[in-house]
Amino acid sequence: MLKEKDVLWALSFAGGAAQAALESKQIGLEKIPSKGAIESNAYYFYNTVKFKEI
Repeated sequence: MLKEKDVLWALSFAGGAAQAALESKQIGLEKIPSKGAIESNAYYFYNTVKFKEI
């Protein structure tokens, strides 16, 4: 169950987390990205999708 009311934002946040983890090139628990990296990618994904809807 999602806590976010905006499904697009929740998916963007998940995608941002995955991208930040893959870009870190770390292993194990060190692979967990910082909150800033996740949010940066999430904002990018969210704005890209929102822009294309207009």
